[in-house]
Amino acid sequence: MASDRDLKHVQMLFRVFLDRVNIVADNGATIMAADGQIQERHMMTQEQLSNLPHKIDHMPTKPTWWYPSV
Repeated sequence: MASDRDLKHVQMLFRVFLDRVNIVADNGATIMAADGQIQERHMMTQEQLSNLPHKIDHMPTKPTWWYPSV
């Protein structure tokens, strides 16, 4: 099962099936096997997060959810 939602939310929604499915959650950043073991977890570094507004500002098309910080 794949979802862009966070892992805890997916676990809550599909708790009945958790022992039968592998989960890809957090927009692909977390992969959990049906046995409950986290196989992979990818997180952005502080430097990447800090550079994100600059990168978005220079994109030819902006994400619709993006708005500059006040």
